Amino acid sequence: MNSKKNAPADALDTFARFLQDRGLRMTRDRRAIIRQVFEVHAHFTMDDLFIALRLKGERLSKTTLYRNLPLLVESGLIRRVPGESSDGRFEHVLGHPHHDHLICLECGREIEFSCTDLETAQDNICRRYGFHPVWHRLGIWGYCRRCRARRSVKPKER
Repeated sequence: MNSKKNAPADALDTFARFLQDRGLRMTRDRRAIIRQVFEVHAHFTMDDLFIALRLKGERLSKTTLYRNLPLLVESGLIRRVPGESSDGRFEHVLGHPHHDHLICLECGREIEFSCTDLETAQDNICRRYGFHPVWHRLGIWGYCRRCRARRSVKPKER
């Protein structure tokens, strides 16, 4: 597995090969996008990425992002995070072990977790149905501990 320290360089190499296989070029804008994505260790939206790049003096357009984020997803370098956002939230996956998400409906907090038993159950289900998984994402929506504590003093909802 790649280390987090080498993730930006590894991502550039991986994306360059991915683009070359499709007859596309690694441009200055694509390099800037990759560097920014792998500089941040949090979920991000297209707007978050656009603003961060603009603050660094990059002059790329939102259209450039809309064209390149799907390529980054297809290359396996980033993935869409489960959520309610119409614009989509993303995270980079290179150098990070697989994980799933708990999402608080009240405060929006996202808790990342890994569970070997859950992964084993998913593998068993796929085997049972002769299904070959390529990837998956899991989001569980509910209320985090803090919001549940606050809600317990409020009148019951019905």
